[in-house]
Amino acid sequence: MAGTDPQPARPISSVGLRQGENTGPVLIDDLKVTVVISTQPVITAVSAPSGGMVQVDFLGTAYDLPAYFGVQRSGSVGGSPSFADVTSTPPIAALGGGKFRATVPALGEQSLYRIRRLPMTF
Repeated sequence: MAGTDPQPARPISSVGLRQGENTGPVLIDDLKVTVVISTQPVITAVSAPSGGMVQVDFLGTAYDLPAYFGVQRSGSVGGSPSFADVTSTPPIAALGGGKFRATVPALGEQSLYRIRRLPMTF
């Protein structure tokens, strides 16, 4: 069934949904959600303390959580490197103030690392 609303659609910045005892059902039609994040993670330090692991320190924002990021690695440092996701062990840790550390296994003598923001899920 086509809508017959006299008002055109318009963007809004927030939506709050509440339902009380006597309000009846709440129906929503065509709600689109977009998340815009302007800050990409920035690697600040890479070190290999010991035990075949590499620590990758990076900056996000003060509102980020470790679960918002993933680490990718490429063993090829020449040409066009091919990056693959790395499962961090232990996982990415928050150091406070928008600083994070990923600890990943070392791969050979040279590797390229990339920190990426993971897609949001709802």
